[in-house]
Amino acid sequence: MNTSTTTSANNTSGHTADRNFDDLADRFERKVYGGLKGEIRLAVIWRDLQALVPEIASSKKLRILDIGGGLGQIAVKLAALGHHVDYNDLSKEMLLKAQQLATEHGVKDKMGWYHCAYQELQQQLLQESPQQLPQQ
Repeated sequence: MNTSTTTSANNTSGHTADRNFDDLADRFERKVYGGLKGEIRLAVIWRDLQALVPEIASSKKLRILDIGGGLGQIAVKLAALGHHVDYNDLSKEMLLKAQQLATEHGVKDKMGWYHCAYQELQQQLLQESPQQLPQQ
């Protein structure tokens, strides 16, 4: 697991800094996904994702990158289907919540975990496994 502590304050890549949800993680979990509206939101996202990427439901196993993975509901669901999912979020609190969900579903060790701004993710992936990245 990568536990880089990159934050929006030290983003030197020239890109606009990401919003870190560390201070909002509990509230986000409770208010956005804690009730029926959250369940509907996830169902709509899942329906749309399946329409855009029908291979998700096939026996072919995909390598999926979830940038800004938040609470990890979609990433964990994909990993539970047997896909390799690399989860990325700037928020350490969101990453911890996603890892807890992955643990509950028995897929934590089957996922890659990246705590950094997405602008720095390519460098993190290159350091970890350069042979697995597609060539540009």
